[in-house]
Amino acid sequence: MFLNEYLKELFRVNNIYLKEIYIDAMLLNKNKKKGIHSHPCSNENIMKNTIYCTLNLTNNFPIAQIVLYCNNLTSKEEIISFIYKSIKYE
Repeated sequence: MFLNEYLKELFRVNNIYLKEIYIDAMLLNKNKKKGIHSHPCSNENIMKNTIYCTLNLTNNFPIAQIVLYCNNLTSKEEIISFIYKSIKYE
């Protein structure tokens, strides 16, 4: 059994649904925005800006699954993986 299938079965058995996990990350309809949002800022303001942007887009505080903090050490693989997970989830 592949890992993906195992996780799906584990979620099913335990009545866990991805929509419930990501419900607070759904964009508000009034924004008419979709996709991946990028916001450059200084390290000193990164947490404040993340909270502000997420509150503006979703009316909720950010969850770890929807935020990727990057710096010069962030690998291409980390970014691709994050984008893949973002696109995979609708």
